[in-house]
Amino acid sequence: MAVAPSAVVYGAGNIGRGFIGMLLAQSGYAVTFIDVDSGLVAALNERGGYTVRTPAAGSIDGTNFASAAAYSTNAASGSTNAASYSTNATTDTIVENISAIDGSDTEAAAAAVAAADIMAVSVGARALPMIAPVIAEGVRRRKSTSGLPLDILICENLAGANEKLAEWLASEGGLPEHTIRESVGLVETAIARMIPVQDISANGGDPLTISAEAYAFLPVDGGAFKCGLPDIVGMIPCENFEGYVSRKLYVHNMGHAVCAYLGMLDGCKYIYDATGNGDIRYIAQSAMLESARALAAEYGLPLDSLLVHIADLIKRFSDTSLAFSCERAGADTARKLGGSDRFIGAARLCGKHGMPSAFIEAGAAGALHRHMGGASENGSEGISMTGGMTRGMTGREGQNGEASVTGSGRPIEAARLALKDMSGLTDASSIDKSILDGIMRKYQLLGSGDIGELARASALEAARLPVV
Repeated sequence: MAVAPSAVVYGAGNIGRGFIGMLLAQSGYAVTFIDVDSGLVAALNERGGYTVRTPAAGSIDGTNFASAAAYSTNAASGSTNAASYSTNATTDTIVENISAIDGSDTEAAAAAVAAADIMAVSVGARALPMIAPVIAEGVRRRKSTSGLPLDILICENLAGANEKLAEWLASEGGLPEHTIRESVGLVETAIARMIPVQDISANGGDPLTISAEAYAFLPVDGGAFKCGLPDIVGMIPCENFEGYVSRKLYVHNMGHAVCAYLGMLDGCKYIYDATGNGDIRYIAQSAMLESARALAAEYGLPLDSLLVHIADLIKRFSDTSLAFSCERAGADTARKLGGSDRFIGAARLCGKHGMPSAFIEAGAAGALHRHMGGASENGSEGISMTGGMTRGMTGREGQNGEASVTGSGRPIEAARLALKDMSGLTDASSIDKSILDGIMRKYQLLGSGDIGELARASALEAARLPVV
């Protein structure tokens, strides 16, 4: 009997188990998870598997998406890999041939890395430096035994993840640069599968069951493998991977964030509630279209495929079976307003190609509103969201008894300075100044409490018409 190839997945969380681990197991690998949750490790070892549940998907009006089109664009060739995923009934996928190692047992973890045929990491960007020493030790042992390179699928929402992990393997793990260059394939991926916070009661009381949407494609940097392309279910090798990563960040992540921030302003709990507001849906879809045009100009991505992708995303955002909270999607505003992140990075790309970014700026204004006092970053609410924006604009008193200013609790100039600090936007650059001014105009518009007015003004700006 043939021995199954081995895969090590560092991180047994939502993406680790609910996506990459599942794909590897379906591809015939014996999967070993490494995780610091000792209870989870024990449960996985006891059962030898787990369940991935795909709930029946539905729209906000109750209709099912029975044949939503999932597709991916090869950024090099422009070809479209079309597929259908069934979403008209709840399905359970049993993932088998699973084992786990406690992350505190660094000896066992390094030994597993050394013996693996392929590896994936899904621990969260902040934890990557912490696991780098174990990976580095596994690579050292591998060089002294089989001598084979190790390909690592980096399943993190982190720009330049391959370069950063290489830095940490050197600085934290002590690997020489030539060893990293010759013996480690640092393979970036674009994780687009949406997996909400898990509700154990909805999962039949089983802590090992993970609910996830049906979308299960794994775009990867096809040129980064050292051991040749592995045969993994759902994996799509891309030659021009930078274009694919930018599509994920500037279309998917940006559109999701627009829904989250404007949704919170409108009192929405879930992303599907936000897409149920026609004005929010219009702003989010239009912002994604602005990014799509810029991506087509920058990377040569076929615009028609990008438009199909946006339509598919709107359907997925509207899926009522995915209880993806606006608060979770809108966390960490300072990072999301960073100079190369989803809002400012997309707007700068539009500016580079002489294209408007009015709707992207509207979403950024919502994020700035959140950051400046719409609600605190620890999740406690700074204003009442129940009645929409209006109460937060003039009805909330600050600590000194003064009414809030423009929905932020701080003067406009303070908001502008905070935005410049987070984003790196400067008045010295004409493109930056245009984006900065555009966001601040829309930030002030939020004081009206009318997202419809925000949508109207953004549309006029996008059409290069005067706002009257």
